[in-house]
Amino acid sequence: MEQEILKLILSKLDNIEKEQQEMRKEQQEMKKEQQEMKKEQQEMKKEQQEMKKEQQEMKKEQQGMKMRQDEMYIMQRAIEENIKITRAEQEKMQFTLADIQGKVTALTNKVKKHDNVINQIRAIK
Repeated sequence: MEQEILKLILSKLDNIEKEQQEMRKEQQEMKKEQQEMKKEQQEMKKEQQEMKKEQQEMKKEQQGMKMRQDEMYIMQRAIEENIKITRAEQEKMQFTLADIQGKVTALTNKVKKHDNVINQIRAIK
């Protein structure tokens, strides 16, 4: 009977030892999985940092584009104002030119009359 008890105890010890080995193996597998998960997490953090960096660069570019857009708007307003001034100056020049043409025509008529008078005086002499 002692041998049976001893065999039973040895059998139980073997079973316990097998269970412990299986548990150690599972624990090692879990550690390995945990390490892999940590590695993946680090990679994800790295990707997230890269995405943040890209986002900051995009914001910077967007601010630059907004500044250029503001500059373009200011330039457009200045050009529109210059066009208005140029048109006003053109109209003024056209009016002045028409006035000068009228005066030249009037002077030409006076010169013709004077020439006629001079020719009549010469004809009388």
